[in-house]
Amino acid sequence: MLRVAIVLILITATTLVAAPPGHATAACYGWSGHIYWCSSSSTVPTTSTPSATPASTATPTATSPTPTAVPTSVSTSVPPTATPVPAPTSTPAAAPVVAPQRGKYLQDVTIERSGSTLTLPVFTSLPLGAPVAGVTRAVVMIHGTNRNAVDYFDYASAAVPADVLVVAPRFKTSSDAPRSTELLWSSSGWKQGGESTGTRPWHISSFEAADEVVRDLRTTFPDLDVIVVAGHSAGGQFVQRYAATNVDARMHFVVANPSSYLYFGRERPTEGGGFAVPASGCSSYNHYKYGLQDLADDAPYMAEVGASALTSRYRDARVTYLLGALDTDPNAADLDVTCGAALQGASRFERGQQFHRHLSMVFGEGVTAQHRLSVVPGVGHEARSMFGSAAGRAALLP
Repeated sequence: MLRVAIVLILITATTLVAAPPGHATAACYGWSGHIYWCSSSSTVPTTSTPSATPASTATPTATSPTPTAVPTSVSTSVPPTATPVPAPTSTPAAAPVVAPQRGKYLQDVTIERSGSTLTLPVFTSLPLGAPVAGVTRAVVMIHGTNRNAVDYFDYASAAVPADVLVVAPRFKTSSDAPRSTELLWSSSGWKQGGESTGTRPWHISSFEAADEVVRDLRTTFPDLDVIVVAGHSAGGQFVQRYAATNVDARMHFVVANPSSYLYFGRERPTEGGGFAVPASGCSSYNHYKYGLQDLADDAPYMAEVGASALTSRYRDARVTYLLGALDTDPNAADLDVTCGAALQGASRFERGQQFHRHLSMVFGEGVTAQHRLSVVPGVGHEARSMFGSAAGRAALLP
């Protein structure tokens, strides 16, 4: 269930929009069809309708304007000299339904467990909530290690046609000043489906939170036929592992330049071009998140699915791997250099190529019909250029 309504800004202004009774409202600031900042207000009363309140172009404060109450009824008494108006003989025609306007909306996906609710913030190109017909495609873009979801929303929006729904969730950590009602994870845990943290009444995997986002999308947009979950770098790590839990044939996954991959066997690449079980020296190389051992300790959500099901589900998943041809630096910033990752290759580019070969070794050559590798020429470790390339755009529109 969603509990927020957001307004799109067309001209430099601040607008307060009413939600349905009992839902929250937000004031948003921006220009030229983009919202750059929003602040939530209190619950909308059921007996009044808020009116738009213009604002100056100065930097907004965090306090939303107070809705102006509008009377919901008028006197029904008739003056003595008035001629009574006869009651209508037929029900007036319903007002036409106005389609929501596309833009950039910051909303909360509300998740309920054990009788209490927590939220996950998401950017969307259409408001969530009341059902909207005619939307058939969506891209769920997962941010990188800096958790800059709004930037990734922009990258996806620039890469797909305007009629494609774009959604970008944000997996906050303690350094992002989350509200007491927001879910948060450790800086490494969200990338691999780890459990949420903090003094919250309950905790869930970041993959389970993603499941809730997809569920809300299907509720609000019942005509959705294809949902693409995509991510670059740390987001690519998230997407590659999340794909192993999928059972929905309408889902597609785009994995771009991750630091490491989840392998589905004990073998790792050798210098001679083959695969073999590594010699001693890295005892944890096949532990999750690099392999399928110790799932219960590191990823309860994955353990519940089980190693066998994760393997078969990943084989059947539809995954496109995007590799930047210039992402070849073995000393690149944020590159995972632990022994479990190093055994997969020296650079992100090499690791991606080796993993794709690993899939053929484990599942057979036919697996490449659903697991496709695309190299993006002239691009290194840069999300905007990866998704803006011809290969990136094609991957987001299967």
